[in-house]
Amino acid sequence: MTDLKHATRPPKMRISGFATKSKGCPFEVIDAFKGTYRTYGMAVPIPMRLTDDERATIFRAVVASGFFDLPRIVNQPETAERGADTYELAVWNVSYHAVLWRLTSDWTSTDAGSRLMKLHHTILDVVHARPDVARAQPLGCGCNGRR
Repeated sequence: MTDLKHATRPPKMRISGFATKSKGCPFEVIDAFKGTYRTYGMAVPIPMRLTDDERATIFRAVVASGFFDLPRIVNQPETAERGADTYELAVWNVSYHAVLWRLTSDWTSTDAGSRLMKLHHTILDVVHARPDVARAQPLGCGCNGRR
């Protein structure tokens, strides 16, 4: 008979919560913990609740990226000041893990850089596909091929 008292709980198949912050072009904060979205040109965040399917898509991308195996800080300058093109992602599933990284022109060719940026773009694709977010994004930002 299996001793369930000492059995480990399998990971959930979707994220309980996550937040990501981009200090690039544009500045964006997606906070699924609070259920909000904010980008360049917005005075206050808008409410945004992800569906179970959206959370599952993001969770699969998190796992595929090896996110939980990455250190807390990746590719950061030695100074205390965080420059443009700095990203942070925090994820809560069974436990909490956060990674802070900075994008440089040569860094995306590294394995960690490529995986983190692919994950970041998957999250953006899921969130930007939402009609509430698409309506809230300001016109004329011009960053990353946006309107």
